[in-house]
Amino acid sequence: MVCGRAEGGLDGLPGRSHGGRDTVEYFGMARYSHFIILYWNAAVRLGVFLIVVFLLSSVRSWGYELARRVEERTALLAMEIEERKRTEAEREVVIAELRDALSNVKHLHGLLPICASCKRIRDEHGYWNDVEEYIRKHTEADFTHGICPDCVNKLYPGMGVPSPT
Repeated sequence: MVCGRAEGGLDGLPGRSHGGRDTVEYFGMARYSHFIILYWNAAVRLGVFLIVVFLLSSVRSWGYELARRVEERTALLAMEIEERKRTEAEREVVIAELRDALSNVKHLHGLLPICASCKRIRDEHGYWNDVEEYIRKHTEADFTHGICPDCVNKLYPGMGVPSPT
């Protein structure tokens, strides 16, 4: 028995003709030597179709997972960028404060020519200045005056201030 012939037909109805052609030729189907092959072929095609559907659904779920991970990572990166911007702004404030403090600092460096007798200091113009005056001009320091215990004992011997030495 050959399946798909006009006398038996695929639909089981005998003698159906489609313009002089049998059912197999009309639908463009291949002739099979046994009807099991027809079912086997259909089962294989269905299996391949199901595998493709499964793979496509897996790819789509992988796509959703990937999109979720990208969103999470993007949010983390945005938070990290904001943290870095905040830290950099704080750093810029500290740098500005340090620059301001540095601009207010005056310091003496190098050798200062000082008189061995009167202790006056020669400035960059060649003039001799008192120590207090020179330091006041070249730094932001001010002076208060006091007297050390050695000088008290030397200048005022009756005061009796003990010497730290």
